[in-house]
Amino acid sequence: MYYEHVLPKPYANKYSKFMREIQVLHYYDILGEPKRVLDIGCGWGAFLEFLPKKVEAFGLDNNETFIKYAAKKGLNVKLGDAKKLQFKDGVFDAVCSDCVIEHLDNRYEIIKEWSRVLKKGGKMMLVFPDIRRRKWEFFNDYTHRQPVHPRAIIEILKDNGFDINIVSREWVTPRGLGRILYYLNNKRLINWVNGLTGKIFSYKSLIVATKV
Repeated sequence: MYYEHVLPKPYANKYSKFMREIQVLHYYDILGEPKRVLDIGCGWGAFLEFLPKKVEAFGLDNNETFIKYAAKKGLNVKLGDAKKLQFKDGVFDAVCSDCVIEHLDNRYEIIKEWSRVLKKGGKMMLVFPDIRRRKWEFFNDYTHRQPVHPRAIIEILKDNGFDINIVSREWVTPRGLGRILYYLNNKRLINWVNGLTGKIFSYKSLIVATKV
């Protein structure tokens, strides 16, 4: 499979793993510190493994290799289809999806299905490549289906009964800077730097919306 080359070492070094942990905790904060979370397209667990232990976190992916890897780490994951979730209505406080929506067709129906399992007042976070930036990054991945524009995702969310909270860029740490931030170990500084560098360098958009 296209992404399996990242295993068995999904992080290049301890610095990149540290920055990923900081990124996930930032996401957890902007999601309002949810108690029950579903990560759709969880991969090897790069989001789930850094959530606070008190969170009841679930992961779903259609890649059996990733699911086996994540399960061995003790994560609560299952093999499944993002287009038809095997969960009851309104059971999650947050539904997250990082770089999944661009792999799927019929995005209106998909977001409608993801909304189904979300509680009223719950939050949905979508991260995806923004076709307005670095188009080659999108088309270099043959598993991508159709380009994604933030305005289209926003309209789909609104039509599915969501209020838009955040439209931003995914955090990103330029190579080499992660080592410096790791040793400084000042989370307030790290958050500020990641937010700034994300606006400059990131080609991925981040949208957070609340189900009303």
